[in-house]
Amino acid sequence: ALTGDMSFIRAAHRAMRQVFRLRSRKTDLVGSQLDIQSGRWTDEMAGIGAGSDSYYEYLLKSWIQRGGTDDALWRRFAEAVDGTEKHLLHTNPEGLKFLSNLKISPNGASRPDHAMEHLTCFVPGWLALGAQYQTDAARKVQHMRLAADLAYTCWQMYEQQPTGIGPERVKG
Repeated sequence: ALTGDMSFIRAAHRAMRQVFRLRSRKTDLVGSQLDIQSGRWTDEMAGIGAGSDSYYEYLLKSWIQRGGTDDALWRRFAEAVDGTEKHLLHTNPEGLKFLSNLKISPNGASRPDHAMEHLTCFVPGWLALGAQYQTDAARKVQHMRLAADLAYTCWQMYEQQPTGIGPERVKG
């Protein structure tokens, strides 16, 4: 956008639309590794951490950058939040909310991988930013509460380490 060359914007949005088309229809989530030759996910893993975090982040940021006028981007963001809440959100025995990855087998069956990646810690900000534009008051409150819960979990990833340095991945 800063270059003023619309071809860059069109290419970026075309890529985002294609990734969205390749999402799991069951979960509305994308994998983390895409074979660009075959157009297939190579890892059979859906999640919101390493390898896919930027896709999710830029759904919302692109919508904001476009002045909140691209309904398709907002809908993709909302579906990603719904899929995240429905398929990735868990609570550990200590009561901490965390987001897992979802392993999807070739036959479509899925099971959670109860571990939260450090890169998933962008989600609290993502949810809180999106909540500011939410027209449904109940969903706004729900997303802000979830953002706070997940931010607390991310802080605990550091706080519970003797060194104060958070790990790349924590088992739930």
